[in-house]
Amino acid sequence: MISPKRIILSRKGFDRGSGGCPSPIFQDGTMFSIPIPENNGHKVDEGHVRFENLEKQGKYRFPKELVTSSRSGKTLVGPVHLDPDIRPGLRPQSISKDCSSFFIFGQDGGPQTHLANQGVSKGDLFLFFGLFRRATLVDDVASFDRSSKNMHVIWGWLQIGEIHHLDLHGIVPECLRSATYHPHIHYRERINNCIYVGTPSLSVCKKLGGSGIFERYDEDLRLTTPQEDRCSYWTLPSFFVRAGLTHNAPDKWDRHGEYISGKTAGRGQEFVAKTDGIEDKVGNWLNLLFRHA
Repeated sequence: MISPKRIILSRKGFDRGSGGCPSPIFQDGTMFSIPIPENNGHKVDEGHVRFENLEKQGKYRFPKELVTSSRSGKTLVGPVHLDPDIRPGLRPQSISKDCSSFFIFGQDGGPQTHLANQGVSKGDLFLFFGLFRRATLVDDVASFDRSSKNMHVIWGWLQIGEIHHLDLHGIVPECLRSATYHPHIHYRERINNCIYVGTPSLSVCKKLGGSGIFERYDEDLRLTTPQEDRCSYWTLPSFFVRAGLTHNAPDKWDRHGEYISGKTAGRGQEFVAKTDGIEDKVGNWLNLLFRHA
């Protein structure tokens, strides 16, 4: 087992600020992260993927509507920011089947500068988390359970195999030319634009691909402290005191035996932890997570 030098807890999917509500956890425990709408300032044309063209995750078709207790239904239509792109079955049917084993994630602007400043490189591991809530799915409409609470949960991963920096006038590498549907390739005017391509297999568990999703919810994947009303109040293994977590101060969180608990920073996108000297503890935690993949 080879532990990554860095773990990046990366916020992705619907939340209050992007999309306006959580992503659903269906009756059988399936987590369905809803990708955020595309930014209105970016180019939208016939080549841009739309919500209404998204297909399936496993046995579930993409929901047409999300209903919360506090507002009317949210219909999922319009240009979508399909990123991270780690669910081939979700892509529209018009996308080439050559991309079926292709897994990529894009970042730009300030968050990408932060990743670069932290030395994020090949072999490092993104763990994607998002805001979730239990919901009932009927006729492609997901209605959130009023008695359940919002919580942050890890739902996917990508271990970095290649890194490509793209700009408007540069040449798209051969390995990315079949993925021009991806928002960070389709719209290259993004400032400080970068593409991360997943490895063929996961270094901490060779039987798994270098990218994928945790299809069903489990307490081991939950970041939000159980019984806590604040979804941004997390419980993590105590090794994060040494590993650190950028934008946060885990060394100041409360200690509970082998765990720490504390308030995470705002809506930061990329939180980086370094594993030097604690590879065994990090590996044990990752093994616990990937039992559920």
